[in-house]
Amino acid sequence: MKALSQPAEKAPNLPRCVRKYQLRDYFGCSYRHLWRFIITEDLFLSWGYDPDKLKRRRIFSPELTKLIYTHFQIRDLDADLSEEITGAMQENQGS
Repeated sequence: MKALSQPAEKAPNLPRCVRKYQLRDYFGCSYRHLWRFIITEDLFLSWGYDPDKLKRRRIFSPELTKLIYTHFQIRDLDADLSEEITGAMQENQGS
């Protein structure tokens, strides 16, 4: 008898150059919320990037992508954040 093979683990989805829609989908929010509260102008400026130029781009450079992944500890853009977001919201409501 053949042993049932385990499905291969899916490699993390971490493209070299992240697209804006991937970040929006990852955080589960609108573009407006993404730029206002998550990836803010101050954050871009602290990294030495002009936020006005970046908002017109669809895809970010490899250098900026690496900064975003590191800052937000993103290990897989396909990860399900619903439990983390729900837990964080409950903690904030309890305070």
